[in-house]
Amino acid sequence: MNSAERERCVIYTGIYGGYDPLPFVEAPDPSLDYVCFTDADLATDGVWQIRRTVPVLADPHRDSRRVKLLPHLFLPEYTISLWVDGNCTLRPGLTRSLLERATRRLPMALMPHQERGCAYAEAETVLLYGLDDPALVRRQMYAYRSLGFPVGYGLHVGNFMVRRHLDPRCRALCELWWKELCSHSRRDQLSFSFVRWSTRQEVETLPWSYYDNPFFTWGSD
Repeated sequence: MNSAERERCVIYTGIYGGYDPLPFVEAPDPSLDYVCFTDADLATDGVWQIRRTVPVLADPHRDSRRVKLLPHLFLPEYTISLWVDGNCTLRPGLTRSLLERATRRLPMALMPHQERGCAYAEAETVLLYGLDDPALVRRQMYAYRSLGFPVGYGLHVGNFMVRRHLDPRCRALCELWWKELCSHSRRDQLSFSFVRWSTRQEVETLPWSYYDNPFFTWGSD
């Protein structure tokens, strides 16, 4: 495949409700595009393309998740996408070739959670720190237990997520994930493992820690 035929790849984020600044890109890869979806008049830094969208949900967190979980609707012109949270620094190791390698075997790749091993443990943390409506979280976990979703099934973090988002397997998983998020907590890590389990969809678990890796760091400099 020559350069003119190469798949289009994008790094993207969503900033709604003014919660985060744009990620800082230390060394932009000229073969990648950088796109930020937002409900605000953000000033571009010359790296990020700003795409203003009209809010459709009362909760800006859920509006951001809509963009995060459904890239096939928002980025149909691209084949491979990497979602990153706002307020981080993207390091020089984050290149197009990394995105291609990460999705070579499976259409979706994420990092494993470093502290917790399942959605039930994550739910306890959400409750402990008041990160969402407790009644909503408890109902969600009760529903999952009733369906047979096991303890210890595994947990990924969603702040760094590489996808071949036009792949039918990826689209189906993400659409179901969005459906779960609309029905339950806005904390998307609570529903992701359940969706993997219920669909038996395998994902690539990336062999890096989100605390220490060559690709990004928490928080802006």
